[in-house]
Amino acid sequence: MAVELESCPNCRYALLEKRAYCPHCGERLSYTGWQKAAAWLVLILFLWGLARCNLEMFQRLDHMGDGQVESQSAPLP
Repeated sequence: MAVELESCPNCRYALLEKRAYCPHCGERLSYTGWQKAAAWLVLILFLWGLARCNLEMFQRLDHMGDGQVESQSAPLP
C-alpha cells in the first residue's frame, strides 16, 4: 500500500503532513472554516443585492410603460 503525499500546487514540494502553508515557498494551502463561510456569505449577499437591484430596475421600467413616471428634473416654466 503506497502512501500518497500531498504536494504544493505552486512549487510541487512534497508535504509529509497536512499544513496550512507550504514550508518551501510559503503558499497558502488551506483556509479555515470561518474564512470559507465568510466568503460564501459575501458572495450570497452580493448576489442578493444584484438581484434586488435588477428587480427594482424592471419595476421602474414597467411603470414607465404605464405613463406613471415622475419627472426627476425641475418643471419647465
